[in-house]
Amino acid sequence: MGARLRHDIRQSLAALRALAVLIEAEATDESVAERLQLMCHEVDWISDLVSSAGEGAEQGFSVVDVGAVVASTCSSVSVSTGCDVRVVQEPAVMALTDEIALRRSARNLVDNAVRAAGPEGRVEVAVRREGSRAVLEVSDDGPGFGRMPAQQGLGLVTVRRFVSRVRGSLDVGRSRLGGARLTLSMPTHIGGLVTQRTSA
Repeated sequence: MGARLRHDIRQSLAALRALAVLIEAEATDESVAERLQLMCHEVDWISDLVSSAGEGAEQGFSVVDVGAVVASTCSSVSVSTGCDVRVVQEPAVMALTDEIALRRSARNLVDNAVRAAGPEGRVEVAVRREGSRAVLEVSDDGPGFGRMPAQQGLGLVTVRRFVSRVRGSLDVGRSRLGGARLTLSMPTHIGGLVTQRTSA
């Protein structure tokens, strides 16, 4: 994606965000205001993605609250589906990682789970610390891996790239809900990667 195109897209996104903020300021219905806040969050997220998609664009590692990233991702996903998405997180699960890539990976895992579970289904998302590792676990009550339509696993390519970059792991199993369980684990501190910058 060229620099000029990225600039134009970011300008349009900034205009959309400004309009949403103006409408939110005049909203009297609390649920409308909450949805407008989520819309602003989505616009910010798309803007971050556009910024990170340029040729030669680099993302650095920083200390990230994994639970906060996952919770905000789940809020955005759950508003657009009838699926019951529940998040359980231990406080202050911090990791040295690429925040944008973590958010993309969490979104892909939760999106896949929501599609597998369906509108009446259930998805459970957990964030916890296991020793020196931060763990994100996503479970659903859908048909389970191997029985989902092929397109539902496309986001896992992005997840596996992220896992490889942060020296983590991705395990696939069966959840206690009856569907799939995907467990992303990554070190909370990555020796030698504090200042490393890698293109996406």
